[in-house]
Amino acid sequence: MILQYVDAYGSITRGQVADLCSVTALQARSLLKKLVEAGELALIGERRAARYIRAPR
Repeated sequence: MILQYVDAYGSITRGQVADLCSVTALQARSLLKKLVEAGELALIGERRAARYIRAPR
């Protein structure tokens, strides 16, 4: 679901993941961290400006 959103809209934030997946901010952070570690997403920016995009291949 998260990857489909990024493919459709270009990027996603932690807050958007929390809303999209109906999870807490902490759970959203964990999901995004796993996707970054798997090489699916890349983090751009810091703190409130942080966004996740598809990782370059």
